[in-house]
Amino acid sequence: GGSARVERAEFDHLLDGVRRMGFDPRHIKYVIVTHADPDHYAGAARIQREFGTRVAMSEADWLMAEASSGEGDGASQPEAPRRDLVLQDGEKLTLGTTTLRFWSTPGHTPGAMSVDFTVFDHGQPYRAFLFGGGAATDDVPAVERFVAGVEKVEHLQDGVQVRVVSHPSMDPQFWERRDRLLVRRPDEANPMVDGALFRSWIQTLKAQAEQYLELARGER
Repeated sequence: GGSARVERAEFDHLLDGVRRMGFDPRHIKYVIVTHADPDHYAGAARIQREFGTRVAMSEADWLMAEASSGEGDGASQPEAPRRDLVLQDGEKLTLGTTTLRFWSTPGHTPGAMSVDFTVFDHGQPYRAFLFGGGAATDDVPAVERFVAGVEKVEHLQDGVQVRVVSHPSMDPQFWERRDRLLVRRPDEANPMVDGALFRSWIQTLKAQAEQYLELARGER
């Protein structure tokens, strides 16, 4: 049906991207799902089946994905992966010389997880942070959890130098910085390294969520 064709297209798109980066999909060891929106776990079940890849998600978001698997009409929910790893707040996962640390930051979904890790530019290490979910919903309890998650990130953000976003559209200058990175000279700084940008973004997310709560509570 239409759903199967959509999921196959998403699966092929994922693998094409992996190959363009110079990697073999058969070597994918883990798929980390930061939050259980369909566009973030679609194709994970097929990767799991075809390559023996292990899929990781928080308990709350495993439940969310499993509950919605296969539901809907022509644009139905994708197949949920088989439950492998259940991510815990503060847990670490080491991949070769890289260690990922996961932080529970729910709100966008019940179990959204952020990822704290090190990236390298010509051998120079930088602390990167991917804020899982990245935006509040329009549900008051969920937004309250979102604010608590943002406040957790505020306590963790000292030393963060690179912002990693779930979607390029969340960063209006993403493609501009990508283009600058592609043509930068050896003596130029990496345009993706900007700790102040990360901190100001977190403040903006918090302010937007708090404004929503203020308005919602005033209407009660």
